[in-house]
Amino acid sequence: MVGRHRLVSSGLRFPGVRLFLLQQSRVQYGYLPLGGDEIRLVKLRPACEGSVLSVSFTYATIKEAAGIYEALSYTWGSSTEQHVLLCDDDGYLTITPGLRSALLNLRLDAEPRVLWVDAICINQGDPLERGRQVALMEHIYRNAKKTVVYLGDKSANSDLAAEYLENHMWRVRGAIADFINQRRVAEDSGEMMQICIKTLGTSQAKLFEGFDQRAVQRALMDLLSRPWFRRIWVIQEFVVSPTVDMYCGRTVCKWGSFSMMFYYSFAEAKVSWDHIVVSPEQKISFFRGLTQMMQMHELRNQVHDKDDGNRQPKNLLWLLSRCRTAEATMPVDKIFALLNLSSSPSLVKPNYIKAKADIYREFAERAFEDDRGGTILSEAALTNRADPSLPSWVPDWSEAPARINLSQTLIASEKMFFGASGSRAVEWPAPKFCYRIEEDVLFVKGVIVQSIHVVGQDRPMPGAIADEAPNLANLITILTYIQILLETQNQYPTGEDMATVAGVLLEADQVKGPRDFTSFWENTHSRDLLFEAELSAADADAGPIPEAMRRRRREDPQGYANMCRAVAGRRFAVTDQLYVGLVPETAQKGDKICILQGCNVPYVLRPVGEHYKLMGDAYVHGIMLGEAFVRDDSLKEAMVEIPIR
Repeated sequence: MVGRHRLVSSGLRFPGVRLFLLQQSRVQYGYLPLGGDEIRLVKLRPACEGSVLSVSFTYATIKEAAGIYEALSYTWGSSTEQHVLLCDDDGYLTITPGLRSALLNLRLDAEPRVLWVDAICINQGDPLERGRQVALMEHIYRNAKKTVVYLGDKSANSDLAAEYLENHMWRVRGAIADFINQRRVAEDSGEMMQICIKTLGTSQAKLFEGFDQRAVQRALMDLLSRPWFRRIWVIQEFVVSPTVDMYCGRTVCKWGSFSMMFYYSFAEAKVSWDHIVVSPEQKISFFRGLTQMMQMHELRNQVHDKDDGNRQPKNLLWLLSRCRTAEATMPVDKIFALLNLSSSPSLVKPNYIKAKADIYREFAERAFEDDRGGTILSEAALTNRADPSLPSWVPDWSEAPARINLSQTLIASEKMFFGASGSRAVEWPAPKFCYRIEEDVLFVKGVIVQSIHVVGQDRPMPGAIADEAPNLANLITILTYIQILLETQNQYPTGEDMATVAGVLLEADQVKGPRDFTSFWENTHSRDLLFEAELSAADADAGPIPEAMRRRRREDPQGYANMCRAVAGRRFAVTDQLYVGLVPETAQKGDKICILQGCNVPYVLRPVGEHYKLMGDAYVHGIMLGEAFVRDDSLKEAMVEIPIR
C-alpha cells in the first residue's frame, strides 16, 4: 500500500480560542482521487500519543487491503455540532460527535488501529465518488478483518444489558454441551439450538436467575432503542461482515444473544414488556430496533450459511418491503443501502446527484418490467403519501408503513391470499396484471365497482384518550360504527348475518392460529406498539371498551393481534351499495373502490381531474374473493384502462 495525501487551504472558522489557533496552523485535508476499486484507510493513533484524536491516511485497492483493516459501523448522529480530527502532519477534518465518541473509545492504548470509516474515508463533498464507493461497500465490509459496531457512549444501565447478554450466551453454550453429553437427538444443529435455548425459558425465574428482571428488561429496551439498530446502512454492514464485534462505550455486547432470546427464550417464558414504563416513542424505537436486529440476524445466517450453497440472494423489492421502518438521512439510501444484498445489485446505480423521486420511480419502473407491478402497487398503498413529488403509484420507501399489506395477508377461510380480481370465486384463469406507463401516469386495467358513501372519523372524541391513545381511540370509533350498524341493519347485501360480518370485518378475515408473517413488523408493530402502551395508560373512566380489549387479549391473543393489525391506519367505511369495510385513514366520501386486473385486493382511488390518485388498499367485505364477478358477469368485460398519477 502506498500512502499519499494532499492539503488545501480552507476558510472554515472554528468556535473557541484553541480551535481558532489550530486553524491558523493547519489546513483542511484534501482528498486525492480514488482509482476504480481503491479505498482510503485511516491509521488511528494510540491514546499514548496524546489526548487529541489524530489519524493518517493510506490509499490501497480492496484486494491489497483485505484482512488488514477493521470496518466501523456506527451512527453518524447530528452534524450541527462539529469536532476536529487531526490528519497526517498538518491537516484536519471535522467529524460528528458520534464519530468522535467511537474513535475515542475504540483507539488502542499503545499501538495504532487501522480502520475504514465511511464519513472520512469517502470524500463526502464529491457525490460521484460517494456513488462509486457505495457500490463497493459490500466488498469493503466483506474483506475487513472484522467489523466493529459502535452503539454509542456507555449509559447507566448499558453494562447490565451487556452482562446479561453474555450470561445468556454462556448458558446457551452450557445447554448445548448438556444436550450433546446426554446424546439427545435433533434433526440438525438449528433444531438443537432451538431446543437448548427454549430450555432456558421454561420460566421467567429461571431465565432471569441472578438478575433483577425489571432492571434487565429496561436495560435491554434502552440498548435496543439506540439509533444504530434502526439505521438502513448498518443492515449491509452487519450482514456481510465475516466477524462482528459490538461495543457500547468500551464494553463488548454479545449480539448473538439478541435473536436467540427474543425468538425463543423470552417467547417460551412469555416475557411481557407492558410493565416497563417508557414513553410511546421509546417503545416504538425499541420494537423497531428489535425487529431490524432479528431481520439482520436472519439475513446474516442466510449469507454465511456454508451448508446451503444453492441459496439465492433475495430480490431488492423483498428486501425493501421488510426494511421499510429502517431510517436513512438521505431517502435515496433506502434503496442504495440494500442493493448489494439483493439478487440484482446493478438494478439501480447509486447516484447522489439524482433526486429521491427519480431514484424511486426508476426502481418502480424496473420492478414493473420484472413482472412485479402488483407488488409495487401493494407497497405504494401502505403509506399516506406525504411527498407530493412522487406519483401515487410509486412506493415512498422513506415512509414507515401506516398499515399492514392486505395483499400479503392469509385469509381465515382458505389459508390463502385474497383474490378480489376473480381467481378465487370464478372458474377462469388468474388474470394477468396489465399496465403501461406514460410520463408520470400509470395505466392499469381494472374496474370501479363501488364508491365510498360514508367514512368514519378517526378521532371522534376530545380529551385524554384521543390524545394519549390515538390508536385505541380509532379502534373504539370503529367498534362504535359497527355497533350502530348492528342496531340498524340485520342482513348484509350478500345475505350474511350482520353479526357474522362484523366479527369478520374487525379482523379483516385474517387466518387464525400460527403462521409465518410476511414481515415481523406486521406482528410486533401493529399489536404491541400501537396498543399495549395505550391500554395500560387508558383512563378507567374512558368506558368499558379498553377493559374489553384487555380481556380479549388475555382470552384470544391471536384474534386480538388480528384486530390490531386490521384497524391500524384504517377507518370504517360504508359504500354506496351498503357494503362495509376498512379503508386507509386518508380516504374520504366519493373515493372509488377499484379492482385492478391481476391484483388480489381492492384499492381506493380518488378522482383528481382526468386521473386517479392511489390512496391505499382496502378490506371490503363481500368482494375480497372475487364475488363481484360472480354477481355481475359483465364486470370482466367492463375492465378498462385506469390512469393513476
